Amino acid sequence: MDRRQNEPSEVAEDATEDTLPDAPPWVTQDLIDYTIQVWQPRYETPLSDADAIEIIAAAYELLRAIAGDD
Repeated sequence: MDRRQNEPSEVAEDATEDTLPDAPPWVTQDLIDYTIQVWQPRYETPLSDADAIEIIAAAYELLRAIAGDD
């Protein structure tokens, strides 16, 4: 899933260009790239797009829990 800007997408034809498989529809490649940029200095091994999606999803769930959103 480590797609970069100049590589072809594996996204289904009916999805929008910025939608990624295994990610909520609001997660864009730009958000994934930014997440990797921010978090990579804290990891010894290179982060993948899948790693970034896990970080984003965990942060989202944490914020939902703090907000008391079911």
